[in-house]
Amino acid sequence: MYRKQEVTSRKVLACILSVLAVFSIFTISAETASAAEIRVGGEAEACKGMFEVVKEQIQDETGTIVNVNHASSEQALLALDRGDIDIATTDIPLDNLISGLEKKGYLVLQESFQVQGIGTNSILVYLNKTNKVTVLSQKQIQDIFSGKINNWRQVGGDNQKIILVWSEDTVDLNALFSKYIMGSKSIAKNFAKASGQQEIIESVVKNAGAIGIASHVYKSGRTRNPKTPYVSAKIIAITKGAPGESAQKVLELVKSYDY
Repeated sequence: MYRKQEVTSRKVLACILSVLAVFSIFTISAETASAAEIRVGGEAEACKGMFEVVKEQIQDETGTIVNVNHASSEQALLALDRGDIDIATTDIPLDNLISGLEKKGYLVLQESFQVQGIGTNSILVYLNKTNKVTVLSQKQIQDIFSGKINNWRQVGGDNQKIILVWSEDTVDLNALFSKYIMGSKSIAKNFAKASGQQEIIESVVKNAGAIGIASHVYKSGRTRNPKTPYVSAKIIAITKGAPGESAQKVLELVKSYDY
């Protein structure tokens, strides 16, 4: 009789444990499913400088997962309009983006979007860390990037050929640089081609005579930044309508981060 009761008790205990295990699995699944995800799209400098550096902090503090997709500012705005992403980030004013898209045949309604300032993007000139040049004027930068100056000796450096590293893929960055630094001057046709800002930095690191431009977020001890005219642009976050609670929490954390 006692053995029968013992067997029955074991069966009941096993049953209870099985139910608890199933309940735990459903609880974990529910928690995972309820984790908010915010999709961000935009130019590399805006994404890297504003969102990628705080992804882990955001997840730790809010439980929200931030997924970042690099794209041109115009592509990001179109993705936002379609509902493919939750936040588009850029350093180009919204009305400029919309007018640019209209010229390409896209109709996007400006009143559909809301804009928030979230930070500043600065454009820096990057040199190899062995380069002795410490200051470059706007005129010198114009002459270097237009090809008029082709040796570092002409601006106080060593007798070394200048290697201009340029990316045609960094459209927004190039537009700012051309507007505020180059003016009417055109970029030299003879340049070392890079696929993006990270590749510009890598090329500058590897080549003693190299020069390129990139966002301040790439600044490190691997390269040098001479004193140059200050060029910066306000980085904005664009949402379709008012941002949801999770998106707004992410934006507030990004704004509060000390860059």
